[in-house]
Amino acid sequence: MANPRVRCAQGTATIAELNYGTHTGVYIVAPTDRTITVVDGWLRNVGSNIGGATAIAVTDGAAVVAFSCTVGTLDSNVLARVGASGFTNTNVGTPLTGGKGLRICATVANATTSTSVDYCVYYVVT
Repeated sequence: MANPRVRCAQGTATIAELNYGTHTGVYIVAPTDRTITVVDGWLRNVGSNIGGATAIAVTDGAAVVAFSCTVGTLDSNVLARVGASGFTNTNVGTPLTGGKGLRICATVANATTSTSVDYCVYYVVT
C-alpha cells in the first residue's frame, strides 16, 4: 500500500490485564500476518496513582517496545501523549515484528493501587 490507513486501538486495560503473564499484558490488536507501525498514542491512568511498575508499555507480541510511559508521569486522570516528558518513543514510526499484534503491559514489576489505564494507539498496517 502506498498510503496505508491510520487505525486506532482504543480502550481500557485493567491493572490485572496490565500485569498478566509476567508483564506480557493483554492484546489490544490481535496478531495477524501483517506488520504494524505505531505512529502516535496516549495513555491515561484511571484511579489513584500507579505504584509498583516502572512503566506502562505498548509492545508487539515479541516484546519489542513501541513506546512506554513512566508510571510517575501517569498521575491520576492525567492524559500523557507520545512525545511528552516521561515517554520513551523507542519504535514509534518503525515497523514492529510482523505477525505479532500489539499489547499493553506493566514493566519490571506488577502495577498496583490504580484501577486501570485508558489507551489510544494510532497505527498503520502494511
